[in-house]
Amino acid sequence: MASKYRKKFALPENFYQIIEAYSREVLRDQPTDIIEFSYLYFKAMEEGTLEEFDYPKKGANIPPSKFNRPTTEFENQGPDGENEYD
Repeated sequence: MASKYRKKFALPENFYQIIEAYSREVLRDQPTDIIEFSYLYFKAMEEGTLEEFDYPKKGANIPPSKFNRPTTEFENQGPDGENEYD
C-alpha cells in the first residue's frame, strides 16, 4: 500500500529507454555472470562503444558471437560452388 508520506523520486531522462535496451541484451545474451555483464555493458555505453559490445560468457543455448565465429568452407563459396576469394 502506498504511503502518503513516501518521497517521490524523479527518474532521469531516457531512463526507460536505457533499461529497456539493457533488458533486451540480457535476455538476448543470457549472461552467465549478470553482474560482470552489467558492468561491461554500462561501461561500453559510457565509452560510446556499445555497437561493438560482445559479452563472451553467453548462456549455453546462445549461438557463438558474430565477431568470433569461425567460418566454414561453405560460407565462402559462390552460387556455382567455387570459392569467392580465390
